[in-house]
This record gives sequence, structure tokens and C-alpha cells, in this order.
Amino acid sequence: MGGIYTRQTGGPFSLRINSDQALTGSAQVSGSNATQRPHYSAAPGCSSPNAVTGNIDNYIMTQCFAFPARGQLGNLGRNTLRMPVFRDLAFSVFKNQNVWGEKLKAQFRVEMFNVLNNTNLTAQFQTIFDGAGSVLTAVGKPLAPTANTSRQIQVGLRLLF
Repeated sequence: MGGIYTRQTGGPFSLRINSDQALTGSAQVSGSNATQRPHYSAAPGCSSPNAVTGNIDNYIMTQCFAFPARGQLGNLGRNTLRMPVFRDLAFSVFKNQNVWGEKLKAQFRVEMFNVLNNTNLTAQFQTIFDGAGSVLTAVGKPLAPTANTSRQIQVGLRLLF
């Protein structure tokens, strides 16, 4: 028998807005290169800049963020939010059997990856507001790709001669 268990803290990620709200004239305000961030506001239930719920279906507490006023940069820092904990368990079982004395042996193997079937998300930028300041409906929803595959089990038979 053998196994490998991996547990890591979740990776950091940032929120961004999709418009040049600060009037900087920068070309990097939309798409994957967006650099402007929202304003963090200490609304009820918001105790730190890491405003996440822990619920994977609605992960970001959107009430903790506001669209910055025209001509102002948001005050939310870079990489202040964290993804959930990464957990992965791989497990294997091997059984050796003599088939024909020392001349022929068989090994039966069962290998299982991500046995607990945890969804481990990849940390990435999330756009929270559109150009008009409305919260996007997809904010806080799981994004592909995942950091690991779903549960996989493989069975094998190996002959040694």
C-alpha cells in the first residue's frame, strides 16, 4: 500500500475592474491585463481585505467591494484574496503473486488519484465590476481550469518473467 497526501494553503488572487475609472489613460484597463482594482469598504460582515465566504458556489463577498469614484484608484491591494485550501490524496495498492514458481510472477495494481474528489481551483484574476459599475453575475463562481483532475481510478495487471 502507498499514498501521498498534499495540503497547501490556497493561492492568492486579485479582483479588478474592466474600465479606466481612475482616468489614467492606460491601455491596460480591460481584458487579462487589467490593472485597476475596486475599492474595499468595511461593510457589515467584512472584517479584512480577504472577503471570502468559504462557500465555493458564492466565494467572494461582493458587498465588501465598491466601484471607485470617477478619477480615483481603488484601494484594494494586489493578491489580497486567497483561494480555498488545496487538498489531494493519491492511494495505491499492489499485490504480488507467484504464478509459475520463480519464472512468472503477476502484480495486481489499483491506483487512485484525488480519492476524496476535491475540487481545487486555480487562482486567477476575477473581474468584479463591468465598465458601468454593476457587479458581474459570474463573480465568485468557480472558474476553470481546476488545479487537479477529478477522481480517477486505474487497475492494472503486470507480468514479470
